[in-house]
Amino acid sequence: MTAEPGPRSTFAAWSETGDPSRHLNEDAWAADPATGVFAVCDGVTAPIGEDGAYPAWAAGGDAARLAADLLMRGPPGPGDGFAAAFRAADEDISRLNRDRGLNEPDFVTTDRGNTTAVVMRIAGDAAHIAWLGDAAALIARARGRADLLTRFQTDTAEWLRERALVGAMSAPERARLFRADLRNRGAPWCGYVAAGFGVLDGTGRYSALLERCTVAVRPGDRLYLASDAVGRALAAQAERADLPPEPEEVIALARAAERAGGAPYHDDATVLIVTVRP
Repeated sequence: MTAEPGPRSTFAAWSETGDPSRHLNEDAWAADPATGVFAVCDGVTAPIGEDGAYPAWAAGGDAARLAADLLMRGPPGPGDGFAAAFRAADEDISRLNRDRGLNEPDFVTTDRGNTTAVVMRIAGDAAHIAWLGDAAALIARARGRADLLTRFQTDTAEWLRERALVGAMSAPERARLFRADLRNRGAPWCGYVAAGFGVLDGTGRYSALLERCTVAVRPGDRLYLASDAVGRALAAQAERADLPPEPEEVIALARAAERAGGAPYHDDATVLIVTVRP
């Protein structure tokens, strides 16, 4: 869908579930070009049954929708606005998890509802961005190259879970490490400084992983907010060429990357493209 022009930007967005026969879309996005605020949240439900369906207690999608809505209500910006918006979202997710009885998960068969998030405010000649986890932001400049603006926070944690600790720890032990110990861990783990990654999960522990950046923008620049798999596909594309200008093209790029990488299933896929106006 495409919005009417705002004072500084227009936007277009696309979001689709990986497999609608097995689970609902756990991504969410929100946009207000009048205030220049945009957000994408990627809800997380890690345990998946043998048939690929999400369990009945899954709350990642609910967490993402709550976060996307609340990140729009605050005044995200380069100062305390970011902190206030993320805090409000985390508090609402805490209530969600309490109401659904997910506050004491075992991290193997149950988990808290949680979500990654990226939010951006365009103000004047700058875009202010804050993020947790692997939700991504990129820029395709009208004059110049495309760049990834954010960091994929789970790279070290996923390497530990899927490679380094295989054989040393059982699958349940690695799942608990990833979800209970590394999630929202700001301190090093066994000498790995960047082992932790952030999500909004209602525990209030995310703040050490909340990252921010500011980038100068000019008319004609396109800024991309994306869920994790889409963001990684865009980052790989940015190293080779310009980024696709239409959201449908971006989703097709992400699906092609999944096929090329032998992904066992399609991930939920969301991209929001913001174009800076004169």
